[in-house]
Amino acid sequence: MAQTRQVSGRVTDRSTGDGLPGVTVLLKGTSNGVSTNSDGSFTLTTPADGGTLVFTSVGYVSTEQLIGSTNQVNIGLSADTKQLSEVICNWLWPAARASGYNWLYCYN
Repeated sequence: MAQTRQVSGRVTDRSTGDGLPGVTVLLKGTSNGVSTNSDGSFTLTTPADGGTLVFTSVGYVSTEQLIGSTNQVNIGLSADTKQLSEVICNWLWPAARASGYNWLYCYN
């Protein structure tokens, strides 16, 4: 039977120090993950021998953190300053008209 442990922590905005809600915290190579709560806190069950946590959130640079034997992981995410050079939008009115909705589809 595999041994597990609880790893807790808090994810913050590196520039402001504010907790980040809704950050995905995933054990790398698995589907085992959670989202941070309203103040950026999380608790995740991990293997006792550790692993790597991957932190992702829209508008922030994804970060990986080796957890080793620690039970507490606090991390600050940096804002992703990459800017889109072009966004293309299509208004799909004729197709949407039959369904009763207006659709706007954008991609870069």
